[in-house]
Amino acid sequence: MFLSSVVISDVIFILSLFTNIKVQVAGNFFVLWLLAYVLFVLEVSLTLTMEKGESNIRNLALVPVMYFTYCQLWMLVALKSIFLYIKDTILKKKLNGIKLKGFKKRYKDMKQLIWVYK
Repeated sequence: MFLSSVVISDVIFILSLFTNIKVQVAGNFFVLWLLAYVLFVLEVSLTLTMEKGESNIRNLALVPVMYFTYCQLWMLVALKSIFLYIKDTILKKKLNGIKLKGFKKRYKDMKQLIWVYK
């Protein structure tokens, strides 16, 4: 549901840039968008402060920009994965996960993996 609402929002935004489209919806949606943006910035900033070594000025300054760059690109990845899932389901292909190269070499067992993330 989140992905579809963001995609619809982006489509309306792009259409409003190039056409004379007007959305007639009761309410002050600018305030809702602003609150959602502030919530995103605060949420990610809080997460950064909880991670050891990630709470620095550079990372905290990038958080407001992330909403317009990284999060928008994430949508493309999510849409591609949905498309591939539907295609594989229709063609009855076996779904396989993507494995990272070198993962087994670096972490021989789960104890070592858990230790790295502590």
